[in-house]
Amino acid sequence: TLASLPSQRSPQSFVPYLPGVVGGLGDVGRDTASLAIHGGRPGEANVAIDGANDHTFEGSGGGGGFTYYINQGSVQEVTVTTGGQSAEQAVSGITTNLIPKEGGNQFSGNLVLAFANENLQSSNLTDELRGRGLTATNRLKKIFDVNPSWGGRIIKDKLWFYNSFRYWGTDTYLAGLYRNLTPLAYSYTPDLDHQADARDVDGSSNLRVTWVANKRDKIGVFYDEQPHCTCNYPGFDATASPEATGWGKWAPNSFRQVTWKSTLSSKLYLDSGVSQVMTNWYVHPQIDPLVSPDTIAMTAQSGVVRSFRAGPIANLGQHKSNPVTARIALNYVTGSHEFKFGFSNLWGRRDTTQEVPQAISYRVTTATNGTPNQITEYANARWVEKVNASMGIYAQDQWTLKRVTLNLGLRLDYFKSSIPEQSLPATRFLPARNYAAVDTVINWKDLNPRFGISYDLFGNGKTAVKANAGRYIAGETAATT
Repeated sequence: TLASLPSQRSPQSFVPYLPGVVGGLGDVGRDTASLAIHGGRPGEANVAIDGANDHTFEGSGGGGGFTYYINQGSVQEVTVTTGGQSAEQAVSGITTNLIPKEGGNQFSGNLVLAFANENLQSSNLTDELRGRGLTATNRLKKIFDVNPSWGGRIIKDKLWFYNSFRYWGTDTYLAGLYRNLTPLAYSYTPDLDHQADARDVDGSSNLRVTWVANKRDKIGVFYDEQPHCTCNYPGFDATASPEATGWGKWAPNSFRQVTWKSTLSSKLYLDSGVSQVMTNWYVHPQIDPLVSPDTIAMTAQSGVVRSFRAGPIANLGQHKSNPVTARIALNYVTGSHEFKFGFSNLWGRRDTTQEVPQAISYRVTTATNGTPNQITEYANARWVEKVNASMGIYAQDQWTLKRVTLNLGLRLDYFKSSIPEQSLPATRFLPARNYAAVDTVINWKDLNPRFGISYDLFGNGKTAVKANAGRYIAGETAATT
């Protein structure tokens, strides 16, 4: 059923089909996972791979913090929890857990090919819209997806592999926005013969190797390198002339993980793992033969076009982060009781630079009025933040008594961040600067209880009445630091 739905071929794109889910999925072929349910905030959404969160230190740690999007060709299972989060989860929003394929004793494979262009889409540009001044609508230029995957045994019953490649992207025309005939002038002149477009291109090369050490222990190693290009950043922004968008390259942009799962006894099960996201989103000035890297950016106070000549000012530079997540959980199942004890911790650093051309920008009233009325100077700085610990220790019990099932849990959350000593070189408007280390910027501790109850209404396992209450924290990375 899921395979036949017109989804984006991203595992998270199945989530909006759940009743009550609201929010957008961003551009076609990828998504931001900024989804919410039951009045929650999109920033509370979380995506995990085999139990480990895969967000970076950009954004708040929820839906806005993702730079790595798992290749769907390597996904075996998608599990979504929309409410009543257990003590295992720190936040209360939608949690999507993705289980990668392991391979097996038999060889198997899959190939997905998809392509569409503007000839496969109808137009909704009516005479009424033309009469109101709209000359072109949002429309598809090109979308493509090439995704082969395969796996099988290396050693029967002992060593398996699964391997997937993917190359996919989108190119979309933007309504009412055109290329600039005069990209070096202090005003914008639309080229009505060339509509502006926004491009996103992704690649993925991954491999998972699974070693069945014995009847009790299974060890998995997973690595995925996923270079990404936001080739017209800010993508899908109908207020930026093409030469004023950024050329954003995510390289490296990878996810790596080692897991160990062990059946210690008929009642004890251990699940553990270490994972890391490595990313550097480096936004350069747009590659344009007419616009040099030191061209001064222009912004307009009003009108359709708000940015032209160069840019984008806010995000030019590097955005590095390298969060590491370690987790371990022990499950004890007796029959009527199901205990779970666990620990998780996330740590790492974020390194950001600001690289505005000539450390300056001009402002005009409108893009077609080339008289500047404001000048802005920039520090062109670099800053580093560290998350020393984003830790959780939890215990929970699921207890079944006839028709009633109780879920009880308690979680201790601890968050500490700091700033290392930093030295900045002199820039156009500022001398060299030195900043002392700040050992503790944030030090938060929260004790969060969870309670849930489920009642089998008719005793046949088909109809249940459920209620839950709990205290949760908000998603947090390095942004507040």
